Amino acid sequence: MKQNPFEPWKRRGLEDLGFSEGSSVGLTPRTVMWPYGMVLAGGTAVACAIAAMIRGWPLWSLVAILILGFVAAGLVSIFGWRKQRRDELGDRIIESLAVLISDTKRPSRRDYQFRSWVPGDFKRPLDRFIGAPADIRIRFEARLDEESIDWRMAVADKVSQRSGMDYDITRYDSRACMLALGFAAPVEEPEPDPVFKTKTTALAKQVFGDSAAVSVALNEDDEPLPTQLSVEYDTDRKWAKASVRRDIEMTVNALLPGRWRPDWNLTDDTVQFELRPTMPLSIPHPRPDTFGQVEDTILPYAEDEDGRIVAWDLKAAGPHMIVVGRTGTGKTVLIIGILIEAAARGWKIWVSDPKRVEFLGLRGWPNIQIVATQVSEQVAMIYKAWELMEYRYSLIEAGEADEDDFEPLIVCLDEYRDFVAMVTGWYQSVKEKGMPTKCPVFEWIGSLARKGRTARIHLLMGTQRPDADFLGGEMRDNFPARAALGSLSPQGAQMMWNSPSTGIALPKGVKGRATAVTVDGAPGEVQVYWTPDPRRAKKSGNEADMAILESLRPPEAVHPPLRIDIADEPFDGDDYSEWQEVLAAELVEISVEEAMKPRAVSTKTVVNAVIEDKRAAESEDGYMPTEDLQACEVEAGDLVRVDGQWVAVEGSIEDPGEEDLWCIDYRTDDDESEMLAIDASEVLLVRKPDNSETEATGLLDEQ
Repeated sequence: MKQNPFEPWKRRGLEDLGFSEGSSVGLTPRTVMWPYGMVLAGGTAVACAIAAMIRGWPLWSLVAILILGFVAAGLVSIFGWRKQRRDELGDRIIESLAVLISDTKRPSRRDYQFRSWVPGDFKRPLDRFIGAPADIRIRFEARLDEESIDWRMAVADKVSQRSGMDYDITRYDSRACMLALGFAAPVEEPEPDPVFKTKTTALAKQVFGDSAAVSVALNEDDEPLPTQLSVEYDTDRKWAKASVRRDIEMTVNALLPGRWRPDWNLTDDTVQFELRPTMPLSIPHPRPDTFGQVEDTILPYAEDEDGRIVAWDLKAAGPHMIVVGRTGTGKTVLIIGILIEAAARGWKIWVSDPKRVEFLGLRGWPNIQIVATQVSEQVAMIYKAWELMEYRYSLIEAGEADEDDFEPLIVCLDEYRDFVAMVTGWYQSVKEKGMPTKCPVFEWIGSLARKGRTARIHLLMGTQRPDADFLGGEMRDNFPARAALGSLSPQGAQMMWNSPSTGIALPKGVKGRATAVTVDGAPGEVQVYWTPDPRRAKKSGNEADMAILESLRPPEAVHPPLRIDIADEPFDGDDYSEWQEVLAAELVEISVEEAMKPRAVSTKTVVNAVIEDKRAAESEDGYMPTEDLQACEVEAGDLVRVDGQWVAVEGSIEDPGEEDLWCIDYRTDDDESEMLAIDASEVLLVRKPDNSETEATGLLDEQ
């Protein structure tokens, strides 16, 4: 008989096998003996009590005899009745199985053994008292078809039906013609999938198609949350588009709790999403293990979300580096950390400080030779660096030296936009007839960027925002090593990382959080090492900061501090302009004590450097004024007012499962990832990134 494919499958029973229980199949009725035992026990007790009374025994002994007798009679009746019920159950099972195990249809109790009676899983107390046999042994005729297991399964089904318990075959001995049954292992009903597992699976099916194979891993919390999502999808050329993959990543981050990162394998048609590890809010700068190792060109400055070191590798990543970040994001901390790492290796370091106070604490630090704060000093320093580069090229050209013979020199130019503005204003005051329209210092910087690598002169540039002029064309290729502190505007992200969505939603309240090229070679989120400013740490007396600085200080200085001497009359008897005086400046070795002494400020230089601030119209934190926008108009990179604070939006997308519901994934100032699900038309307070074009720096303009 074939099973109907549209009905649930069930094991075959007697009717399916063609058997029927005829009226001729029966057992000889058992003789019930327990009533006789009960009467005998009770009668014996009464007889003993009468005999005791005749003999004059005390009254209490008569009562005791009667009680014992009646208790014995009760026990005989109770257990006798239970045995009767068990025998009746066994007989019903025997009669039911007779046609299955015997061709004679004459059942025999000798072929059955019912052992190890237990209360079972019955609900009624009386049924539990009677119980069920945990072990049933059945002897069958050898003529049965032993190759088929249908009759054995039918036996187990029939026993289960008669006894009220589930039985299964525990032993089958064909040689001894013995079949043993025992309680079937309980079938555990599968627990329903947690809510987020169901939601995650449904989301993956909706995004990748119903045919996609989805696997979701959960944590072990009371309310399990997804920690990993693996999808094997159908081959389709659309997955090769970065924009399609980015939209999927945004959808996953917006609709699932936490922050997720993908690992696409386009060759195998798989993708694995996993929760991003929680990054520390601060990492003290670790002690370098490369003191004095000049040839070590890897300068660590941060760690990524997996705890891997992120470094400026001057050979692999590029000879020059640019650091972008607005005030308060940690840009200066990163630059100080890199300079101190270079100083630990015994490199020469020259610093241009347009703000005049950011790097004063590095004066007197071992191997940091120059911290130039005046415009004329900064121009002279860059000229000397360019002059040194040309000199080293001449040595190579003459065959007197090789690239590896030179000591590395780091030239740090911080606040480059301020530097450009100050130099431009100063140059207008010293420029004479016949001189170039633009200050030649920009030519020298461009030359250092193009040729400095061979001469082992490396630029470390700092600026508050990525200027289109600075990060365009040739200069973009010369500064492959980059780091961006804080959130970028989509335009800035495009200039820095060739992606308008990279690094645009970093938490505003976490200083030192940046986007940089990680070990994988792709831009990712990192936490910059906390490197205290020596001047501020000394003033505050912070013991932890002082301990960090002490661990970073080189045991000895290889290069002495230098002073930039700009003489009013570099040559006796000649009349020189201020520009010529700067070009004729000399670098003079000084002591550490003299380097750390406060210096008099040249009023003329400061006054000449003051120019109109063309950035007055720009926003201070990189965002436009507040405006009212509907939820569906919010984009990644915006700031949104939520619960009294401005939060950075990581993703904004319509809920695919519910129409007109908008999901906004955001990060708080404390780096907590949360989601806001609201009506698409609900109005929010929003601040858009400031994407205004920046002023030309003149760095890339053709001379």
